[in-house]
Amino acid sequence: MKSRHERLSSYQLRKTSIVFFVAVFLLFTGAGLVVPLLSMYAHRLGASGMSIGLMMGALPLAVILVVPLVAPLSDRLGRKPFIITGLLFYGCATLGFVFFEAILVFILLRFIHGVAVAICEPAAMAYTGELSLPGREGFMMGILSAMVVLGYSVGSFISGFIVDSLGVEMTFISMTALALGSALLGLLGMPPIAKEKLFPKRITSSGVMWGKILKNREMLLLVLLTVVFNFCSMGVIWTALPILADTLFGVSTKYIGILVSASILSSGVIFIPAGRLADRFNKKHLLLGGGLLVALSFLLMGHASSYWTMLAASFLFGGALGIAIPALRALMVLRGEKIGAMASTMGALVIGQYIGMMLGSLAAGIVMDVGQIEHIFYLSSALVFIVVISYGILTKRQQAGQ
Repeated sequence: MKSRHERLSSYQLRKTSIVFFVAVFLLFTGAGLVVPLLSMYAHRLGASGMSIGLMMGALPLAVILVVPLVAPLSDRLGRKPFIITGLLFYGCATLGFVFFEAILVFILLRFIHGVAVAICEPAAMAYTGELSLPGREGFMMGILSAMVVLGYSVGSFISGFIVDSLGVEMTFISMTALALGSALLGLLGMPPIAKEKLFPKRITSSGVMWGKILKNREMLLLVLLTVVFNFCSMGVIWTALPILADTLFGVSTKYIGILVSASILSSGVIFIPAGRLADRFNKKHLLLGGGLLVALSFLLMGHASSYWTMLAASFLFGGALGIAIPALRALMVLRGEKIGAMASTMGALVIGQYIGMMLGSLAAGIVMDVGQIEHIFYLSSALVFIVVISYGILTKRQQAGQ
C-alpha cells in the first residue's frame, strides 16, 4: 500500500505526528483551564447575564463567520501557517483577560478566540487526515479527538487548584503559556512549508470549494450528524443535564460534576480503539451503530428513575459518541480527498460543531422555560434518530446502486 507521505521517512512521519498531537493536548489543557471559569469570573466582575451570554456566544459566532473564508485558503497555501497563526492569536488574546476587566473587552477577546479557532482548527483536522496512512484515517482521527477531550479534562481538573492557590489570573497566564508553547512546538517540530508541498496527497484548491460540499448529499448528512451530536454533547449535556439531575434527585455538586465528566471521560478513553475499529471494519456501520446508541442514551436520561441510572446513561452516551466520531471524521477525510479540499471539508465539520453547540444550549433554555426539562432529552433523541436513519437510508441506496 502506497503511503500518502512516500517522500517522508517513517521516522519523520512518527516524529511529526507525536509533535502535532502533543501540541493539540497542550492547547486544550490550556482551554480547559480557562473556559469553565470565564462565566464565573465575568459574573464576579459585575457582568449581567445577557453580557455573559454574549461573551460565551462570541466564539462560536466568529467560528461560523470566519471558517468559510479561511479554510479554502489552507487548501491552497498549506496547513502549518494557519495552525501556528491560530495558536498565536489564541494565546495572545487570552493574556488580555489579565489586563482588562471590562465586559465589552471580554466579548471582543472571545470573538478573537473564535477567529483563532477558525484559522487553526480546520487546518489542524486536515493535517491529521494528511498525516494518516491510507487505511488508518480512523485511528488518527481517534487520537486527535482523544487529545482534545483528555486535554480539556486535565485542564478543567487542575484549574480549581490553580485558582485557589495562585488566583484566577494565573489560569489565563498558564493558558497563554500553553498556547504559545504549542505554537513553538509546531513551528520547530512540523515540517516546513517547502517540505509540506512535497506531500504527494497535498490537496490544493483553485477557489472556494463550498459548492462541492453543499451538493454532496452524503457530506451534508455527515455535517448534519456533527450538528446533532454537538447539539447533544456541548449543548444539552452541559446546559440541561446538571439541572435535570438537581431537579429530580437533589444530588450535590460533586455528583453532578461526576455525571457530566462521565460522558467526557468515557468518550476520551474509547476514541483511539474506536478509531482502530473504524479502519478495520465498515465505517458507515460503526457510525450508524454509535449514532443509534447516542439516541438511546438520551432517551434513558429523560426516563432516568435514579441518579445511578442517569450516570449509566451518561457513560453510554460518551461511549457511543466515542464510537461514532472517529468513523465520521475518517469518512470526511476520504470525501475531502475525493473533492480536493481537505481543510474546506473539515471546516464544514467545525461549523457543524459550533452550530450544534449554539442550538443545543438555546433549545435547552427554551424547553426549560416553556415545558419540562426532560423533554429536551426526548427531543435530542428524536433528532439524532432521524438524522442517523436518514444517513442509513442514503448508505443503503448507495450500496444498491453499486
